[in-house]
Amino acid sequence: MLPQASAGTAADPTLDPTLDPTRHAWLDTTGTDFPIQNLPFGVFQRSSSAGPAVGVAIGSWVLDLAACDEAGVLRVTGLDAAALRRSALNDLIALGPVVRRAIRERVFELLVAGGDPVLQGDRTLKQKLLVPMAQTTMLMPVAAGDFVDFYSSLEHATNVGTMFRDASNPLLPNWKHIPIGYHGRSSSL
Repeated sequence: MLPQASAGTAADPTLDPTLDPTRHAWLDTTGTDFPIQNLPFGVFQRSSSAGPAVGVAIGSWVLDLAACDEAGVLRVTGLDAAALRRSALNDLIALGPVVRRAIRERVFELLVAGGDPVLQGDRTLKQKLLVPMAQTTMLMPVAAGDFVDFYSSLEHATNVGTMFRDASNPLLPNWKHIPIGYHGRSSSL
């Protein structure tokens, strides 16, 4: 279920306004996986510099959030700017959902047609903050220390059971009655 936003669309007042299917970016996002409704956070490096930065995909571009903050256009209360220069999203995630939601809403406002014109109307600023995806290297988005893998797929359990037990009886008798979880390795992500 989507979190309820303070203001929705006319069609559905509970819908998160950043997901409104009638809104469009001022950038061309045709034929891409990243329209204005899909603004994923990621970590990237520009081809021209060595440092990592947090960015948001839009069309065939990456909006550099660290550069947005440095240029004074991000303006999000509670944001620790250092989290935007890390090699993983962990510090940004740790700031909590209120800050992450505020960042998403501000990015939406900067990129949606009819939104804040500060970026759209400034060619120099656009060149500084919007990086063509082809000129970036995407990095692992989070530093995962550990995780638990839940053994819940019948097909997976049967395949593994066949390797470790008799192929005619791959599942333990209680497999369908209890959740089974095991410690995973972060190196397998």
